[in-house]
Amino acid sequence: MIRRAWLLLLLVGVSPLPTKGGADKGKVLCPPTLARVESYCVDTRRLSADEAYVVKAFLKMEDKPKGILQKLRWKRIEDCAISEADVTIRIEFPFLNATELRAGEVPDVGISPREPRDQSDVRISPREQGDYFMKAVLQVHDNSTSRMIFTVEALPLDIDSVESDPVMKGTNLYQRRLDALRRTFEMLIHDLGPVPPTTKEAR
Repeated sequence: MIRRAWLLLLLVGVSPLPTKGGADKGKVLCPPTLARVESYCVDTRRLSADEAYVVKAFLKMEDKPKGILQKLRWKRIEDCAISEADVTIRIEFPFLNATELRAGEVPDVGISPREPRDQSDVRISPREQGDYFMKAVLQVHDNSTSRMIFTVEALPLDIDSVESDPVMKGTNLYQRRLDALRRTFEMLIHDLGPVPPTTKEAR
């Protein structure tokens, strides 16, 4: 029986993706500016309706007592249009280029756009691409300079376990986006360090 493997080609310019439970870190582009940040907002205006729904659902669930965002040392400003926050967090959910390979074949690699322009160029079904081959990318932009000062990305699950785990296979795109987004914030929180005691008391 011919063994098959899936090659995931990452989009250019972003650090390697972590697997489920991995300890990979984000990329700090400007440490001094990142260290001075005290407040943030999450901009969903560039997202599709489905993507924005995922982000807003995440913020609603996790910006509560015992939620993940309570571990973030920055204060969240709800409306990015007000421009009172020090930084703006932007989220993307790009798809990866997936190519089916047979054992011994040379990879035919290429970078796909955010969504496949021509489904005839994709060797897997649109449903499979939507379910398995996407990631979340989190970018922190300094509002005073418009420069990106931090970026991190994450897969929604451990890719090695996708084919063998029926539970993972049944997870819908909404849940996968939510899971990948949660992982990006977990890594951001990890890289920034623990919330100062004074901030915890204020919350």
